[in-house]
Amino acid sequence: MIETNATLAIKGTQTADGETEVTELNVVGRLEKTDRGYLIEYTDYASVDDNRTVISFNEDTLIMTKLGEINTEMLFKEGMRTNCDYQTPYGNFEIGIYTNKLSIRADKKGAKIKLEYNIDFNYGFAAVNKLDIKAEYTQTDKETNNVLIS
Repeated sequence: MIETNATLAIKGTQTADGETEVTELNVVGRLEKTDRGYLIEYTDYASVDDNRTVISFNEDTLIMTKLGEINTEMLFKEGMRTNCDYQTPYGNFEIGIYTNKLSIRADKKGAKIKLEYNIDFNYGFAAVNKLDIKAEYTQTDKETNNVLIS
């Protein structure tokens, strides 16, 4: 179980074939300053399985690692195209990611990330994705791990 110290508001938007799908997730997780930047970790409560997401970032680079039903590590750097393996219960895929925009702000109150990227399969365009993450430090009860409202 993750020791929580932050509330996370995550909004994802995917546009493909003229259709737009929006997903929103509000969870508690962990936000930590590291020697290389920051780290966000949370469990995706929307899924049945224990799916964890770990996001490490600094001023111009973001790495998103998904562990669980889907396993992948995606690297985002504005203006750069990268490839990654995307492992699902239905098979493994190689996907390409081109980062259009990456904006990161972090301070003693928390972090805000805005990410826009194109995703492709075998160099064929699949979708435009946008991800907005707002992480704010909170206080939690050490025994119950419940967020304390101040």
